[in-house]
Amino acid sequence: MDWTSPDWGRVVAVIVQGAKWQFKDWPFPGAAAGELMETFSQVAGFYVHFKDEKVPPAVASWNVKPLGFVREKRHMDMTVMLDFYKHLDAFLLSRKCSLAY
Repeated sequence: MDWTSPDWGRVVAVIVQGAKWQFKDWPFPGAAAGELMETFSQVAGFYVHFKDEKVPPAVASWNVKPLGFVREKRHMDMTVMLDFYKHLDAFLLSRKCSLAY
Protein backbone atom coordinates (compact mmCIF):
# COMPACT_ATOMS: atom_id res chain seq x y z
CA MET A 1 0.00 0.00 0.00
CA ASP A 2 1.43 3.36 -0.91
CA TRP A 3 1.44 6.35 1.43
CA THR A 4 -1.17 8.27 -0.55
CA SER A 5 -3.70 5.44 -0.64
CA PRO A 6 -7.11 6.29 0.84
CA ASP A 7 -7.03 2.84 2.48
CA TRP A 8 -4.90 4.32 5.29
CA GLY A 9 -8.09 6.10 6.43
CA ARG A 10 -9.57 2.70 7.25
CA VAL A 11 -6.74 1.52 9.51
CA VAL A 12 -7.83 1.84 13.14
CA ALA A 13 -5.68 -0.73 14.95
CA VAL A 14 -2.52 -2.79 14.63
CA ILE A 15 -1.16 -5.83 16.45
CA VAL A 16 2.50 -5.08 17.14
CA GLN A 17 5.24 -7.70 17.15
CA GLY A 18 7.76 -5.61 19.04
CA ALA A 19 10.01 -4.67 16.13
CA LYS A 20 10.30 -1.12 14.81
CA TRP A 21 10.82 -2.37 11.25
CA GLN A 22 7.17 -3.50 11.27
CA PHE A 23 6.25 0.15 10.61
CA LYS A 24 8.90 1.11 8.04
CA ASP A 25 6.33 1.57 5.25
CA TRP A 26 3.71 3.37 7.33
CA PRO A 27 2.80 6.94 6.27
CA PHE A 28 2.94 8.56 9.70
CA PRO A 29 5.74 11.03 10.55
CA GLY A 30 8.71 9.25 12.11
CA ALA A 31 7.46 5.71 11.45
CA ALA A 32 10.21 4.90 8.94
CA ALA A 33 12.83 5.80 11.56
CA GLY A 34 11.09 3.84 14.32
CA GLU A 35 9.69 6.89 16.10
CA LEU A 36 6.14 5.71 16.67
CA MET A 37 4.54 8.44 18.82
CA GLU A 38 2.53 9.83 15.89
CA THR A 39 1.62 6.35 14.66
CA PHE A 40 0.06 5.31 17.96
CA SER A 41 -1.80 8.59 18.29
CA GLN A 42 -3.55 7.81 14.98
CA VAL A 43 -3.88 4.01 15.26
CA ALA A 44 -4.62 1.89 18.33
CA GLY A 45 -1.78 -0.52 19.07
CA PHE A 46 -2.06 -3.89 20.78
CA TYR A 47 0.60 -6.35 21.90
CA VAL A 48 -0.64 -9.94 22.29
CA HIS A 49 1.38 -12.18 24.59
CA PHE A 50 1.17 -14.75 27.35
CA LYS A 51 1.19 -13.16 30.80
CA ASP A 52 4.21 -15.20 31.89
CA GLU A 53 6.29 -13.60 29.09
CA LYS A 54 7.90 -10.24 29.61
CA VAL A 55 6.76 -7.36 27.40
CA PRO A 56 9.76 -6.16 25.34
CA PRO A 57 11.15 -2.78 26.46
CA ALA A 58 10.45 -1.21 23.05
CA VAL A 59 6.78 -2.20 23.26
CA ALA A 60 6.51 -0.98 26.84
CA SER A 61 7.66 2.47 25.71
CA TRP A 62 5.04 2.66 22.95
CA ASN A 63 1.44 3.70 23.48
CA VAL A 64 0.07 0.19 23.00
CA LYS A 65 -2.29 -1.95 25.05
CA PRO A 66 -0.76 -5.27 26.18
CA LEU A 67 -3.25 -8.12 25.94
CA GLY A 68 -2.05 -10.94 28.17
CA PHE A 69 -3.40 -14.46 27.85
CA VAL A 70 -2.92 -17.01 30.64
CA ARG A 71 -1.59 -20.32 29.33
CA GLU A 72 -3.28 -22.42 32.00
CA LYS A 73 -6.63 -20.59 31.85
CA ARG A 74 -7.55 -20.51 28.18
CA HIS A 75 -11.21 -20.32 29.16
CA MET A 76 -10.40 -16.69 30.10
CA ASP A 77 -9.53 -15.76 26.49
CA MET A 78 -12.95 -14.15 26.09
CA THR A 79 -12.05 -11.65 28.82
CA VAL A 80 -8.97 -10.59 26.87
CA MET A 81 -11.03 -10.24 23.69
CA LEU A 82 -13.58 -8.06 25.48
CA ASP A 83 -10.72 -5.92 26.84
CA PHE A 84 -9.48 -5.51 23.26
CA TYR A 85 -12.86 -4.22 22.04
CA LYS A 86 -13.35 -2.02 25.10
CA HIS A 87 -9.98 -0.33 24.50
CA LEU A 88 -10.55 -0.02 20.74
CA ASP A 89 -14.01 1.52 21.23
CA ALA A 90 -12.62 4.04 23.75
CA PHE A 91 -9.76 4.89 21.36
CA LEU A 92 -12.15 5.52 18.47
CA LEU A 93 -14.57 7.55 20.60
CA SER A 94 -11.77 9.72 21.96
CA ARG A 95 -10.77 10.66 18.43
CA LYS A 96 -14.32 11.06 17.14
CA CYS A 97 -13.25 8.71 14.40
CA SER A 98 -15.16 8.68 11.16
CA LEU A 99 -14.17 5.51 9.38
CA ALA A 100 -13.89 5.66 5.61
CA TYR A 101 -16.05 2.71 4.45
